[in-house]
Amino acid sequence: MRWRRVAVGLLVTCLAGCGPRLARAPGWTQVTVGDGHACAIRGGKLYCWGSNMLGELGSALRRDHRSSGLYFPYRRYPTRVAGRGWSHVGAHEEATCGIRRGRLFCWGDGSDLSRLFGVDGDMFRHPQRVGERSDWRTALPTDDGVCALRRDGALFCQGSSGLDDLDTMNQLGLSIGWSTIDAGFLTNGGILRGRPWVWGEGARRREPPTSVAEIPGAGPWRDLALGDGHGCGIRRGELYCWGTNRYGELGDGTTTDRNEPIRVGESAGWTDVAAGGSTTCGIDGGALYCWGVVAWGKFRAIEEPPASTFFTTPQLADPRRDWSAIAVSYWIACGLRGGGRLACRTHPMFEIGADGKPIDPTATEPRPFVTPGTHKYELLPVSLMLGVPPSATSRPTTNY
Repeated sequence: MRWRRVAVGLLVTCLAGCGPRLARAPGWTQVTVGDGHACAIRGGKLYCWGSNMLGELGSALRRDHRSSGLYFPYRRYPTRVAGRGWSHVGAHEEATCGIRRGRLFCWGDGSDLSRLFGVDGDMFRHPQRVGERSDWRTALPTDDGVCALRRDGALFCQGSSGLDDLDTMNQLGLSIGWSTIDAGFLTNGGILRGRPWVWGEGARRREPPTSVAEIPGAGPWRDLALGDGHGCGIRRGELYCWGTNRYGELGDGTTTDRNEPIRVGESAGWTDVAAGGSTTCGIDGGALYCWGVVAWGKFRAIEEPPASTFFTTPQLADPRRDWSAIAVSYWIACGLRGGGRLACRTHPMFEIGADGKPIDPTATEPRPFVTPGTHKYELLPVSLMLGVPPSATSRPTTNY
């Protein structure tokens, strides 16, 4: 009986403090974000937190895929996903995919995953293996399925041969040498041998990938980020963006759409870039900058965001200058700081009132990113915390 009391005591202690201590611990190697959840890897172990309305956290105790009328609780702190040996994780909207010992697993929103798994279900609460291969390198859910890269650089996407082929992962093209992939709103993209390519709806409409316009003398691309109608990439430390610019998401000081990449500022020290919705963030010399819409969620009843809530040029988003990675979605942003420490925040860079205006217009420092689970981080809409899906009016499809 004594060992049972000890076990119960340890469990209670861990439930009360393991989450906060783990969130503050160093050593995280990758972080990704969906619409209302985030996942990160530390020591080969995978953890997720945030909204869990469609099982996107993958932390269910049972391995079944059955859904119920009740949503699972919002997870405040990083929660362990079963298994060891996780090397990559990717999130998009309410779905998550990960690579574990070369094997591809996905979970969450079953809209497209059910066809891939061959099982009826509107949500998958636990990681489900995709296929039998064990040579996957990266994977990412998209608006229309799943895309993944093999270790040899071959790119596979769900339903890449047409609408009637959603139950398999097919190679997109015949080329190998893809180095990275990303997903935006109804747009997917990747870098093939240093050259970026984008395509719509995961080739479901049989639209072939299109190369982004070349920039003479700029060198090969090393990073690619796609948002809601816009994209950005890094070449030799220089940041370029293109596409929709309604809210300054291209960072060129205007709201003019660009059909070809335009350089953002004059710096050649950019090391990472991320895009989500009409928001873009990047790391320049260890400092984190964000631009575009950075305060949505405080004034959802307003159809057009006030000019005071979006920026057309990069703005310092956190006072510290030890950033190494950043991920952005419609709702939240998470990144890695010095020593592999997690830091997250909802989009507002400054305290925004119900009228959509900064509470303190004289503030010169943005609100700092904080450890997941702290009260300052819990700024997600109450609907997401309770597991209620965003309504069509609360999340526009073309803008914030």
